[in-house]
Amino acid sequence: MFNILPFLLSFLFLASCTHDTLKKSTEEKTELNTINELYKSTALEIKVYFENPNLDDSSYVIRYVDKASPLKNSIQEYLNGLTPEEKKLGFETSNFGNNSFQVKIEKKTALINFKSSDLSITGPEQILNFNYNISKTAEQFDTVNETEICVNDIYNYQMAFLANEEPVECPFSF
Repeated sequence: MFNILPFLLSFLFLASCTHDTLKKSTEEKTELNTINELYKSTALEIKVYFENPNLDDSSYVIRYVDKASPLKNSIQEYLNGLTPEEKKLGFETSNFGNNSFQVKIEKKTALINFKSSDLSITGPEQILNFNYNISKTAEQFDTVNETEICVNDIYNYQMAFLANEEPVECPFSF
């Protein structure tokens, strides 16, 4: 004969487990929403420019950076490179080994001095693309109208690296 008591006990046990799981799930969702709201209040959506031969117009990816220092964080996002997903979409980077930098804004001009211990330049197009991408990334902000770039304290780094011109010392220092 079928005994109903074990069945009811099993049902009550499952019901209590389900209730605890749902309660935890709701608490986790609430905590995640709180974290997301906090992040949104401190993050800014920005464009980071990269090359993409598959696109006709300016090529950029959307990133989120801390509002406290958006220009510096945007440039750092460029140096961080592309995600595997962005690479699959055809984006490419022209960073030629720059791994750290200093930046400041004077009279709506972004002054950026990149440092690299291991430059890897494949040709003039790479340097032109790097310059363009950094400038476009910086000039998306209302506080920046133009960009001046030095690499390893060389102001005319394009010509010094490619045409063996005498390097001109970077006119700004930090």
